[in-house]
Amino acid sequence: MRVLLVRGWPAWVAALWLALATGCGGVGIGGTGTGAAFPAFEASPAPVCGSDFADRLDCPAPSGVQGPAPVGTPVVRFVDAAGVLVLEVDGNDVRLDASCLRLHFDGGYGTRSGAAPAFFGTYVIDGAESLAALAVQKADPSGLSIELRDIGGQVIIGSTTLQRAPATLPTPQPCGG
Repeated sequence: MRVLLVRGWPAWVAALWLALATGCGGVGIGGTGTGAAFPAFEASPAPVCGSDFADRLDCPAPSGVQGPAPVGTPVVRFVDAAGVLVLEVDGNDVRLDASCLRLHFDGGYGTRSGAAPAFFGTYVIDGAESLAALAVQKADPSGLSIELRDIGGQVIIGSTTLQRAPATLPTPQPCGG
């Protein structure tokens, strides 16, 4: 019996490690983008419908004494003038795709003391994941201004204005050379 336990031990440990490592969406920084980001930025999850730009989303109206909708907004998309940056807000989460940079960001909305609220998560470029924060503000006439920075404060995508997207996304313009 002792031999069976010793032989089975490495397989059992490997299975446990694999289950723990992939339990939140894969081996990496944060799986879905928010796992490690909130603690790394010393941020806490918050409802996006309580943000300064909530009127640009489709947040449900609060009923009674209830504050902002904790479930967030139904899907809302924004796009830049060239159609190469697409921002999708769903619930309290966001996805940003920058086709010309081949960059993808996933994050969750949150707040932190002493700094502006943002979407905290990870971006992937050239197969490498990095922690990042996506700042979002209102922009005229009905759009949003975004800026993506890595955890060290380096600008990944500079301030860009996005407008609410039509039901069918426009065809992106060719990437510049």
